[in-house]
Amino acid sequence: MIEALITRHLEIATMLWERGARLTAGDIGRFLCTAAQDDNLELLQDFLDFDADINEADSNGSTALHSAVAEAHIHTAKFLVSHGANMRKADNRGLTPLDLACQLNNQEIIAVLKAVDKPDSEDHEHPQRQKSSKWLSGGGTSAYNSAQVRLGTIIHWSGV
Repeated sequence: MIEALITRHLEIATMLWERGARLTAGDIGRFLCTAAQDDNLELLQDFLDFDADINEADSNGSTALHSAVAEAHIHTAKFLVSHGANMRKADNRGLTPLDLACQLNNQEIIAVLKAVDKPDSEDHEHPQRQKSSKWLSGGGTSAYNSAQVRLGTIIHWSGV
């Protein structure tokens, strides 16, 4: 499923989703971090559309927000925070994304993180989590519905 998303084969990702595939642990943290390092908001949104945990860490304990901060990608950091990224999650060195921003003296990212810092941000279903504007209005949070809209067509699966 990860490969289908990375290569932008949303039809295949949707089919896999319908058959029970889910984005869980394993390497998902690494892929989220890479997407954040690359400032790839579209791929990050795809992962979120298929219910990836935005706070999943890579092998170093870094999250996508750590990666966005390290690369000074302000728009990616804002995107991640608005989708529930946990600013208090420390990596294996004990650094939170805010700690990292302070170490790098990136005042713009520090301001963004401080503006939304909440003590109870441990919860993965952040109340401010925003779905893509391309999601069907009133259609729930179905990855299938999202992929239909994002592809600009209605996908019909018949015995695939």
